Amino acid sequence: MDTARNAALIHQSGGGTGFDFSRIRPMGAAVASSNGIASGPVSFLRLYDAVTETIKQGGIRRGANMGILRVDHPDIGDFIRAKTDEHSLNNFNISVAVTDAFMEKVRSGDTLSRDLWSRIYNAAWLFGDPGLFFIDTANRDNPLGAEYPIRATNPCGEIPMPDWDACNLGSINLAAFVEGGQFDYHRFEEAVRLGIRFLDNVVSVNAVPVPGIQAFTQQTRRLGLGIMGWADFLNELGVAYDSDEALLWVTRIGTVMRMVADRTSEYLAALRGSYPLSPDGLYRNIARLSIAPTGSISTIADCSPGIEPDFSAEYDRVVAIGTLRAKKKHADSASFRTAHDIDPAWHVRHQAAWQGYVDNGVSKTVNMRRESTPDDVRAVYEMAYMLGCKGITIYRDGSRSEQVYRRVQCAIGADGDCA
Repeated sequence: MDTARNAALIHQSGGGTGFDFSRIRPMGAAVASSNGIASGPVSFLRLYDAVTETIKQGGIRRGANMGILRVDHPDIGDFIRAKTDEHSLNNFNISVAVTDAFMEKVRSGDTLSRDLWSRIYNAAWLFGDPGLFFIDTANRDNPLGAEYPIRATNPCGEIPMPDWDACNLGSINLAAFVEGGQFDYHRFEEAVRLGIRFLDNVVSVNAVPVPGIQAFTQQTRRLGLGIMGWADFLNELGVAYDSDEALLWVTRIGTVMRMVADRTSEYLAALRGSYPLSPDGLYRNIARLSIAPTGSISTIADCSPGIEPDFSAEYDRVVAIGTLRAKKKHADSASFRTAHDIDPAWHVRHQAAWQGYVDNGVSKTVNMRRESTPDDVRAVYEMAYMLGCKGITIYRDGSRSEQVYRRVQCAIGADGDCA
């Protein structure tokens, strides 16, 4: 109940929450203190969903949550099936925390593990959930080690965190730095420096409604600066999303972004002091970079979201205040690709490539064609693990009756609009 109260306070202030349900006893387990029977993690998942439904963020949009359960929890089967009803848990994304040990059992042909693996990717094929959180991969990149293990993520998965930590996000529109077919590295470097300083200041002045989170964020000073407008950037340069040249640009941009972010955090550590839990005092911030989905802010900035390819040449985006129509100016160019034109493997390659330069995580949805098969989902999930992603999410077009992005199906008139 304390957790439900804390979540309500966070949602009321405009934030989102991530939960690890793995330490809750399985359904039917004995509760010695009351001679009762445990209701299991899925019951708490539904409770927190109901709390979120009641508390609206700013009175307009509902709070967002991530629910995570370890693959070795006895109730994992119920958890996998928790969102098969379209009217349930609409305020939650859910992900299975998959361990290296489990993936090795799947690879080696262990019957029980392969059966569970099949249930996971078949559920994702049917309804878009659950995604995967590669928990051991995330913890190998955890500067705090075993003393503060990473157990969950924020609602869209781009910030894996220990208990009580919080994310602090900002994104740079890459397309705004292309002029005359050339990328302006100097202006981009200045934007990264400014972004790191700005977000560090946010940590200093931000007032978190939950004391435990307020205290821990001051101990880690975690930042999540990233980019958006990636598809627009590639189109401005005439580079196809599904090309080796696009991945080469990840290397170019990612190298600069990481170098400048790290040096700026080092400078701030020398100027103001390192984060209190730092083992070496080198950085001001435990982490500096992240790739967020940027759904709302990319709409405001009129650019493509995060590192996603364009969803369609023209599409509707369903938001709390209504439906927004988007038309892509590069739709007639040779480089233009839509999410469903691109083989799912290229989606994963982009996510994995950016993960190589980001010390937090990368939020990305592998948008798949409606005719994709469960085996296609399995291949995406296994590829993401092998390439070192910290998590993976897929969505098969039309697998739910309501979805955020909808292609515009119409004939184009002489003025370029739907006739």
